[in-house]
Amino acid sequence: MDRRIRLNDVELEQLLSLDGATRSTWRAGQVVIRADADERHVVAVLDGTLQVLQVIDGAGSVPIGSCEVGDVIGEISALTGAPRTADVVAVTDARCVLVPPAAWAEFLAAHPALLRRRSARCTRGSVCTASGERSPRSSVPRCRR
Repeated sequence: MDRRIRLNDVELEQLLSLDGATRSTWRAGQVVIRADADERHVVAVLDGTLQVLQVIDGAGSVPIGSCEVGDVIGEISALTGAPRTADVVAVTDARCVLVPPAAWAEFLAAHPALLRRRSARCTRGSVCTASGERSPRSSVPRCRR
């Protein structure tokens, strides 16, 4: 069962109307999210493709997934305050909506099924990836493998 958060067109429009939500555009090759960054906004893909890269100390990075229209990334940092755990780079020109943490929390409160789906496999004492997979040591965002 897929645990990532993927929004439909109506939900994406609702995100755009949230207080503080902004549209951003990236060119292919530009970094959307940098690992260890202190940014806390959620990113939802409106158009284009993003690639998620796990950063390996001293060895560069390894692709671990991709995100397309409707996929949400960065929700762990938004909800927990934890630093970003992976780089996310635009593969194609991409348009996204950036949602501040407080607005994201309000959106989830209005859409509890999204949060239940996302956290279904998360258990106490473990950190979950963006796809809902349990990871005992780290949280690496993954939209799609």
